[in-house]
Amino acid sequence: MKTKTVSTENSAIPAQKKVEDRAHTQFLSGDVLVNTRQLATVTWVNARGTQQSETAGPGLLRHALVEAIPIRKSKSHTNSTSYRGHAWFSQTDQQLWTESRFEWFALMWLDMFHDIDSIAVQPMRIDFGDGTHHFPDVLALHADARQVLYDIKPAATITPKAAEQFRKTRDVCARIGWGYEVFSGLPPLVTKNVKFLWNFRGPDHKPSDAVARRIIELLDTPRTISSVVMESGLLLPVVNTGIFHMVWKRQLRADLSTRFGYSTLIERNPDVRDA
Repeated sequence: MKTKTVSTENSAIPAQKKVEDRAHTQFLSGDVLVNTRQLATVTWVNARGTQQSETAGPGLLRHALVEAIPIRKSKSHTNSTSYRGHAWFSQTDQQLWTESRFEWFALMWLDMFHDIDSIAVQPMRIDFGDGTHHFPDVLALHADARQVLYDIKPAATITPKAAEQFRKTRDVCARIGWGYEVFSGLPPLVTKNVKFLWNFRGPDHKPSDAVARRIIELLDTPRTISSVVMESGLLLPVVNTGIFHMVWKRQLRADLSTRFGYSTLIERNPDVRDA
């Protein structure tokens, strides 16, 4: 087979040697010969509604895929047991499409436990080099500038086929420079507590500055919710919702692995990002 060396000047593959033949392009990376037909392609719909595609690689970091429009959106059916609809993501004030109750809960988890600057659901289609494809669930830009791609699937339903798909997706993310995680659920009590606190995430439950200061003043040491409520001198609904909102926003810390209630210990969180 005859080959010729192609200049790497202005190449999308820096510091690597391209090799061409009649059938396809290859490149040498160290001692490994990589076939470009084995590389994945990422397709997304940008904020203007234009579909774009690009080979998976660091070049994708220059595109705002966290602003992508859902590339697919399955319809809800009256006989379906799955929840399909929108969920409000409080950190970015967005209504995000979810295709199941489990996805809906995963968004709750992201909203409560992570600092997110931007988020997109059903953000892309990945076409792998082996001819298979995959629609990951969420791409999030974290406050520390990390971009993380998430797949969302209950642990009990992750088959060997799904696990292999996730492995290939992880490899693609590593090639691009994204993080990758599979959300497969939380312990039952944590799940129950997060779902309860989710009801208090909205701005209408945010305590006034005076109420928040009073709650913080009482927490010079960790105390139970009931003791803070009783000593606050505030109306019960006001202090209750204020505490619950502040726990959701992580202004207050609580152990959510145990039953959440008036006997729960709460404390100040010095690491909170903002209110």
